[in-house]
Amino acid sequence: MNKMKIEEKKEPKPRIVVSTRKVYTPTSSEEARINYNKGVASFKNKDLDNAVKYYEKAISIDPGYVDAYDNLGLAFRHQGNLEKAEFYYKKSIEIYPNGYLAHQNLAIVYGLKKLYDKALNEYKIMIKIDPNDPEGYYGIANYYMTIGNNDLALENAKKALKLYEEVTEEFSNRLRDDLEKVQKIENKIMELKYLSNY
Repeated sequence: MNKMKIEEKKEPKPRIVVSTRKVYTPTSSEEARINYNKGVASFKNKDLDNAVKYYEKAISIDPGYVDAYDNLGLAFRHQGNLEKAEFYYKKSIEIYPNGYLAHQNLAIVYGLKKLYDKALNEYKIMIKIDPNDPEGYYGIANYYMTIGNNDLALENAKKALKLYEEVTEEFSNRLRDDLEKVQKIENKIMELKYLSNY
């Protein structure tokens, strides 16, 4: 089986980003979903050729499956095929214009192609879609650092940092609440086990 390896030097190291985003357009086709999931598994195993094949199959079954377009673009980007990645991100946006991740990934492709003004435009669209998500501001900060405008880079980096802190706090609060629920359930189980012994 021919496996194409992901080249580390072409992609920046991923940051951990807390996201509450859900699937944009879940498919009603079980066959499309199965192929999509096989694409996801192939991608995780760095088998990009098969990931592409499965995402393409999912799209052929359900041409409105936005998430399959997004992931197909991602697979092509990791293969270094920026033209095809750009094409599929644009197709995703055509179907679902508020597709935040497609705009974010398109901005990354534009950055890799050194089309910085186009990348900036995508980051601005991200902020219009979700002004409370830090990623748009982070992207704009990187844009301004790239072109040497440190004042605007700092201004946007501060906005991003503030939003990252808020998201982290919200995530921490939800996690703490979930842990408390789990603890209550565990206590109830222990109590029931204790009572069942009598």
